[in-house]
Amino acid sequence: MSFKLDANIWYRRFWGVVFLLGPIIGASQDMINFEHITTDNGLSQSDINAIYQDKKGFMWFATHDGLNKYDGYDFTIYKPQINQPESIGSNLIFDIVGDQDDNLWIGTTGKGLNYFNRSTEKFIRFQHDENNKGSLSSDHVIKVLLDSKNRLWVGTSKGLNMLDLKKMKDSAVFEHFYPEINSNEIFSRTNSINSLYEDDKGHIWTGTAQGLFKILRDKNGDQYLQSVNEAIGLPKTRVECIGSDNFGRLLIGTGNGVYVQMAGPDSTKIQKFHEGDFNKLLVDNNNHIWFGTNEGLLYFKNTNKDNVPILENHFKYDSRNKFSLSKNIVKSLFLDKTGIIWIGTNGGGVNKYDPERKQFRHVRKSLDPNSLSYDKIRSMYEDSNGTLWIGTEGGGLNMLKKEYDDGTYNNFRVFDNIQRTFALTEAFHNDRKILFVGAENEHGLYILDITNPNRIKEENIIKAEDVDTSVFSLLTDSQNNIWIGTYGGGVQRWVPNKDSKQYTKDVFINSPSNPLPAK
Repeated sequence: MSFKLDANIWYRRFWGVVFLLGPIIGASQDMINFEHITTDNGLSQSDINAIYQDKKGFMWFATHDGLNKYDGYDFTIYKPQINQPESIGSNLIFDIVGDQDDNLWIGTTGKGLNYFNRSTEKFIRFQHDENNKGSLSSDHVIKVLLDSKNRLWVGTSKGLNMLDLKKMKDSAVFEHFYPEINSNEIFSRTNSINSLYEDDKGHIWTGTAQGLFKILRDKNGDQYLQSVNEAIGLPKTRVECIGSDNFGRLLIGTGNGVYVQMAGPDSTKIQKFHEGDFNKLLVDNNNHIWFGTNEGLLYFKNTNKDNVPILENHFKYDSRNKFSLSKNIVKSLFLDKTGIIWIGTNGGGVNKYDPERKQFRHVRKSLDPNSLSYDKIRSMYEDSNGTLWIGTEGGGLNMLKKEYDDGTYNNFRVFDNIQRTFALTEAFHNDRKILFVGAENEHGLYILDITNPNRIKEENIIKAEDVDTSVFSLLTDSQNNIWIGTYGGGVQRWVPNKDSKQYTKDVFINSPSNPLPAK
């Protein structure tokens, strides 16, 4: 005979799973699972300085030992080859960007800017030449940015360079930018470019050890670099990352905190909203903000243009959790075309997180005496009081009252007298709430009055009469009848008597001599 699963059973079982899944949003870091890609998976080295996705969907990773291309399964590694000038110039890769033809521009340490032709699989090196004023200003390239006008901006240890790809033919002529005369004193302390950013208005911003600079034009139309520290209220501090949110507000990550440009009449001014040393920032598809630091990954909710972003979570490496961040030093962040966030660490390879993917929290027995009593789960049920009941196969019956459900799942109370609990249901009888517990033993059914959850005691669990075999399934139907599935004893139906605490009990067993009529 075939049986159809009753909708009430499905609802109770499914809701039990959702109960554990639901509180994930906004909860602690162990509820986020990071996928790790390491040298065990083929990555050439574990320090990830930059991440990029090309138009074909391949992921590219800049490491301290070569350029890595990843197709989701396998890696292709590009490293310098002896006596092969068309190989990549250096194995120390700092940044990657693609152009309109999906070719790559790669910033290296020691071998300048490398151009990778995807069709020929060959590299061309652009390096500093003392005898060529139009060459790159330094062979130590830190940042590379392709702007909306098809201009390539190259930040080096000795200033900012620009290569107009529209005008580039047989040779490359780099234009060099120097700060305005009034900020020479500031800029001369270091020419190193830490970050580059183009905003939605096409403005180019540059982060340096002495603060924030912006490309402006003078009255003759010539471009120059100008410090904007004083204009926006930024102290003279190292700027490591620049971006903007979906409200159009400028975001600045520094060695002395992170700042946001506030809306209003004084919209040019910025406001610090968190202390710390920040390496990298990323705004996700929901306008929330992720910051990479030397102390882990910070996640800020960002829902109101009139308020500063609010710290929601701080993710760190945890040796006890294999799904935690792989290392604490986060040097690169990238949002791919599908919304997945890629995190590059120092020493821990690549981490992946998909915000749209449902995350399951693992609730298990731990050293905490109030944790789940046993990991082998046979039944789950939430009663009408909001109390969660979890039956285990060998660890008793776990009870979590609604008032103690703080999301940690370390406030369980355990009833040991029913070691192997396989089924749970609730029924109402004469204004009382009764929990029925099915177990695997010679007394398979137990009854507990749960009307007042504050008065529940283990000694109040009563063995039910007339059930002398294991009970593996229970159901309360729409008429408040209790259906009891036993092991070898058939199915029982208990119909509550309105005028007493008793039940009228029917037993349905298999009888070959009296089969059910065919329909």
